[in-house]
Amino acid sequence: MATPGSVLVVGSCNTDYILTGVPHLPRPGETVLADAPAAAFRTAQGGKSANAAVAAARAFLGHALGSVSLIACLGDDAQGAASLEAYEDEGIYVGLCKRTRRASSGVAVILVGADGENTIVVLPGANRELRPRDLGAETATDTAPGQEEEEEEDAVDGESRLQEIRSASVVLLQLEIRLDTVQFVAETVRQQWLSQRAPLLLLNMAPMPSAPAPDGIDSVRALLRCVNLLVLNEVECEQLCAMLLRADAAHATQVLAAATQRDEWRAVCEALMAQAPLAVAIVVTLGAHGAACLFRPAPPPTSEATPPENSAPPVWMVQSVRLPESLESVVDTTGAGDCFCGVLAAALAEALAPAHEGDTAPALTAEVFRDAMRLACCAATLSVTRSGAQPSFPKRDDIRHRQSRVAPRER
Repeated sequence: MATPGSVLVVGSCNTDYILTGVPHLPRPGETVLADAPAAAFRTAQGGKSANAAVAAARAFLGHALGSVSLIACLGDDAQGAASLEAYEDEGIYVGLCKRTRRASSGVAVILVGADGENTIVVLPGANRELRPRDLGAETATDTAPGQEEEEEEDAVDGESRLQEIRSASVVLLQLEIRLDTVQFVAETVRQQWLSQRAPLLLLNMAPMPSAPAPDGIDSVRALLRCVNLLVLNEVECEQLCAMLLRADAAHATQVLAAATQRDEWRAVCEALMAQAPLAVAIVVTLGAHGAACLFRPAPPPTSEATPPENSAPPVWMVQSVRLPESLESVVDTTGAGDCFCGVLAAALAEALAPAHEGDTAPALTAEVFRDAMRLACCAATLSVTRSGAQPSFPKRDDIRHRQSRVAPRER
């Protein structure tokens, strides 16, 4: 449950079926024989949101003020039970998760090449059964007229989940669950953020919607109007920018060309931040090069539906974290982005937690965010030197040790 430095992850939970040591990732129509001695098959807990929750929990390990909760939907099957047990062992509160008989627990099939790169296919399954009404929505907006389904018995009432959303320090969302559920959580956080500056909403825009219809683009724009922290990798950033700027194709082409050819991500981040009035940071993860960030301080609280026009002008800042060459080779990049997001959320929740009950929470400054991002880069870098997603995520002491080897760079 929520503590002074709490992270709530709302999203997906899968069982991963992983084949490693594949000579190369197959092309369409190609069969690849993985018969090298290093080839192996295993199962593990996964899902982008569950991955982020595990990463956050390990970053909090041993810290009395930190806690992680997960709201997800799992099938009423052996895979779902095993996942919940594993997350409880990690110290994650799973008492607000939903179980369903309508679908099996989500699964992901992951192929990992000899170079550490991967390809993933996800069957959402029960993840699609986490609906706004499960989170306390007063009216059911997720069922078309004439398509009403008999409601399942739920061991947890939606109001309890809604209260957890409102009381967390950081709420982390990704896009492996229904978009209307993501939107409901985002709007709930937005309404509270306007008046209290809490909780922070961290949106990892992954996986990106494929070829969205106009109403899908409108949904993405609505999400951006709620977000405080937006995290994307380079490909997702290009896709989102192209989607939002399609009305001005020439400008989109110019901005994206500068980013991909000259590593100039500031213009892209500025274009995205213009679509996100409540955003304090846009982060682009850059693989082995760390992450680039455009940061602006939050305006003062207001009860209005939009930030006040007379608020202090934003201070623009771009922070790059460049990691030194690692002594270890890249083994497996699966889950590195989820690890980054989970540790970033935990670091921010810890930094912004009041020292004592009744104290005012510290301000989210550029320095606080830079330190949190550097810690997240350290964790993600460690994770790719080990096999698997959740099994590769480092614990608090490992992350802190690696932090001393980070070479920060501002521009």
